Amino acid sequence: YIDAWMLLADIYMRLERLDQAEESYSKALSLDAHNTRALNGLAGIYCARGEFATAEKYYQESLSYDADNADTHCYFGNALFAGNRFSESTEYYQKAIELKPDYFVAYINLGHAFYNSERFDEAALSYKQGAVYSQDPDAVQECLANVVQYVENSALRQEIEGLLKNTSPATTH
Repeated sequence: YIDAWMLLADIYMRLERLDQAEESYSKALSLDAHNTRALNGLAGIYCARGEFATAEKYYQESLSYDADNADTHCYFGNALFAGNRFSESTEYYQKAIELKPDYFVAYINLGHAFYNSERFDEAALSYKQGAVYSQDPDAVQECLANVVQYVENSALRQEIEGLLKNTSPATTH
């Protein structure tokens, strides 16, 4: 029955029916209190509602059952980021990348967290690394274009400018 509750919760989430999704995830947890998908789902609901402290509690509980879940670390980073806790979010994105080295979304989110912490060189490096695993080259280019003007390391700035120049629509064939 737990799979049915999880499926129903996922459907409610896609429909943005948070109250029904919460009820379904809670029913799943009543069947398996250690279900990290359900815990992450509840955390996501609380994050969407702006209840970041409650979301944090659920992510911490989820990680207590599966500390090596890269997605949970990334989601936790997202919740901290949404609560304007940019520096703290970097730890979770970095852990997600450590666990899953090709985690494109974690690289981009880490870059955003560094950018919002005014750690521009680190943001640029994160975006650049994300480009290696890019599922969305245009998004990476936009991120690099936004950060390049703030990069203090001249060699890194030149490298990014070169990347941007080599991928601009005018120079591609």
